[in-house]
Amino acid sequence: MDKKEISRLGSEKIKAKRQRFIALLGGKCGCGKIAKDVYVYAKDVYETAWMPAKGLYGHPWEQMEARADDYYLSCSMCHTIKVGRAIEHGGGSQGRVGCKCDPCRLKRNEHGRMMSKKIRDDARLLRELRKEGRI
Repeated sequence: MDKKEISRLGSEKIKAKRQRFIALLGGKCGCGKIAKDVYVYAKDVYETAWMPAKGLYGHPWEQMEARADDYYLSCSMCHTIKVGRAIEHGGGSQGRVGCKCDPCRLKRNEHGRMMSKKIRDDARLLRELRKEGRI
């Protein structure tokens, strides 16, 4: 069995486990969307939710089933409305993703300049440390 075959089998197992977990949680969003359009979200990520390092579907079914009460199903639109994270035009660190309006474009440009400056400053610091013989 080659690496591609192993990878394919692993991803099929994860897809099957995801579908089984979605069925356990009710199978649809409150607005009625089902299956492919529905995602699993943690009810309270920062306090009680179980967010393992392997990802939710990388653990045994028994552990997932025991933690099912910490999660809910929602489509992306309902989740955005529920948590109130819709980014306004020109908001966030880079504006709305893919938006071409002026406030978002200016915000992306500002973010790009800031990141370029950070990269230049880090490179300058590294050169100075090498010159002094610290690295």
